[in-house]
Formats: sequence, C-alpha cells, structure tokens
Amino acid sequence: MKKLLFYIVLFLILIVYIYSIIFKAFPISTKIILEAVGVLFCIKYIASPRYRLRKEYWSIVIIIGAIVVWDIITSFINGQSEFHLIKYHLPALGSIFCAQMMFSYTQKYFKNPDNILMAIVVTVFLESILSIIMKVSPPVFDMLSSVLRFEFLENPAITFDLSRFFGIGNALFFGVLASCSLGLMGSVYLMGRTSSSIIRFFLMIMWIVIGIVSFFSARWAITLIGLSIMMLFLCQWGVNIGKTIMMLLGIGIVVAVAFVIVMNNIDDELYTWAFSFLLDPSSSQDHTQDNMVNWYTNTSFDIKTLIIGDALYALPNGLYYGNTDVGFFRQIYYGGVIGLVLNLLAHFKVLKTAYKFNKTRNFKFFLMFLMLGYLAILGKGDATMLTFYILILVYYSGGAYEYVPARRVIVNQVSNK
Repeated sequence: MKKLLFYIVLFLILIVYIYSIIFKAFPISTKIILEAVGVLFCIKYIASPRYRLRKEYWSIVIIIGAIVVWDIITSFINGQSEFHLIKYHLPALGSIFCAQMMFSYTQKYFKNPDNILMAIVVTVFLESILSIIMKVSPPVFDMLSSVLRFEFLENPAITFDLSRFFGIGNALFFGVLASCSLGLMGSVYLMGRTSSSIIRFFLMIMWIVIGIVSFFSARWAITLIGLSIMMLFLCQWGVNIGKTIMMLLGIGIVVAVAFVIVMNNIDDELYTWAFSFLLDPSSSQDHTQDNMVNWYTNTSFDIKTLIIGDALYALPNGLYYGNTDVGFFRQIYYGGVIGLVLNLLAHFKVLKTAYKFNKTRNFKFFLMFLMLGYLAILGKGDATMLTFYILILVYYSGGAYEYVPARRVIVNQVSNK
C-alpha cells in the first residue's frame, strides 16, 4: 500500500513538473508552486555547512546567470521591459531544488537512476492516453476544461486546427514536442537497458503511442520520431545480432499493426490535417510548407538585431515579433546571436555534466539525441528543455547536493610530568 501511494504521489509530481498545469481556481502554474516547495525543502541543504551544491553544477548556474544579465543588458539597450529570457531561464534554477526534493523523496525505492527515466516515460505515455480519451470522449474534455486552463480556449490569437490532438498544461499542439522528445528518447534508451522481454515490449508500446499522439498533436514530431529510430539503431549496433534482429522485427510488426488500427479509426478531419501536407501540399489547410519556406527564405536581420536582438518576443496582439515561428529566429529577434548561443550552451552544459556521471555508450547516445531533438524543435518553434535536463542530471549525479564530512581535528594532549 505504501509503495502504491508512493507511485501515485510521484506521478502527480511528474505531471506537474513536466506539464505545468494551471487550475482555473488558482491561476498560477503548479510548477511554480512545486519549485517554491522545492526551495523550502532544500533550505536544510542551503543552510547547513554539512552540505554543498556539487561543484559540477556551478558552471550551469553561471551560464543561467549570464543569460539573466544578458537579458537585462539587451532590454536596457533596446528600451524594453519584456524580460523574456529571465522568465524562460530563471525557473531552471528553481528546478534544481525541485529535482533535489524529488530525488530525496524517491531514494527509498529508486536505487537506479534509470528508474526516474522509466517514471518519466510512463508519465508521458499516460498523458498521451489522456489526449486520446479527450479526443474521442468530449465529456471528459468538458470536465477537465471546467477545472484546468486550456490556453486555446481563452486566447483568440490562437487559431490552431482543433481537429488535432491536444493535451493538458503545456502539451498543447507544438508544446507537446518537449515531453515527446523525453518520452521517445527515454523509451529507446531503456529498451537497451532492460533484459526483460516483457518490459521491452511495454516500452515499445509506449514509444509507439507517444509518437503517434505527438504526431497528431504537432506534425513536426515526425522529426523526433525519426531521430528516435536513428538512436534505436545506434544503441543496438554491435549488440547481439540475433537479439537486434528480433527486436527490430518485433518493433516493425507492432508499428505496422498500430498504423493499421490508427488509420481505420481516425476521423476524416484529423486525417486531412495530419497528412495533407505530405500527400497534397498545395491543399494543406494551414499552408505549413509555404510558411516554413517563407520563414527560412525571407526572414532577415539587420546587424544590430543579429548581434544583440531587439528584446521583443511577442506583440500586443499575441503574435510573435518578427512574424516567424522558427525558434532559432525568434531567439535571435529577442536576444541576438549572443542570446541564442547562451541558451544552447546552457542546454548543452547540463547534458554534458550528466555525461560525466554516466559514460556508458547508450547513455551518451541518449544525451546526444536529446540535444539533437531540442535543435529539431527549434527548427520549427521555440521551447526550453532546461528543467527536464536538470531533472535527469540530478538523478544521474546522485543528487544536486553532496554531504561534506566534518573535518577531524586531532588535538595533541601534552601532559605535564
């Protein structure tokens, strides 16, 4: 019973941590509350001389601090006060404390850091199942929307095709890609870590469901699915040939069955939205390909904007400054190349630090494809994955804080004779 309660609480925490859900009755992101609780929890580490933040973390703190300083500088130069970079990156510092709290909570049952990765994959899978339920059962969506905030219902500037799937919290349309990346890469990594055929089969099912739901939420997920397949081949390369062939054959069969089931059960509107850009680009309802080509060929920056940015991210009407969805360009418009490089450096540094604590071959591929997945996401829209990467780092480093043993002081006793 205690273990069941432990997992229920853990999954609720992970849903809040990953999806940042907001209740209508309390319009503050639950993740902010969770991070505040994490800070309070970590006071015992912060205030005690017996604990200290691991030295490997300080370079990450410094980079995030540099991003904050740069936001202030470019905002001052441009006479703006949006402070988008601070809003985006400062929560990453809070996530260190939040992740440490989660690490302490799970220490009794999680003896292997892979356990938290499995919990993350299961959480993303469960949220994907919830997306399916909300799509096929409107009463469930009506019930949830009466309690939770769904931005597309409140913001008239959001004009996405509602025939597609959507999730809770930040898993709305393109926003699903951050958790999708975690779920896809994490499940592939864990497939190579387990010796159990049953667990591997369920990981395969979760990988397929996460991929399908993410694609029907945001078609750009196809790039992440492709990257996860590449990662799968690399992780299996050089392993027992028979085992590899059987695994890939099994995945191929399950994917084929899943594809047939999905194609026979999706409605015409969803099918048209999902595949028209591939089958008949000229009739694509939202002109995705035309927009992408336009953004990449016609977006330009003057020298000042290219270097330091304009410190503007969104317009008063809710549209993006610069009239582009591409994440790389939006970051340049706001903070210039300097801001973009600092953001990429922060993400890379967290993953590189995690690698210091686990230098196994497959974990290296996992971290590498997480970074490639983030770059792929920025190729279509803007996002941050710092808080997710920090959660992984905290578990694989054995906690953000380390115990400092008390110094032994030897006192020479001199006796007068």
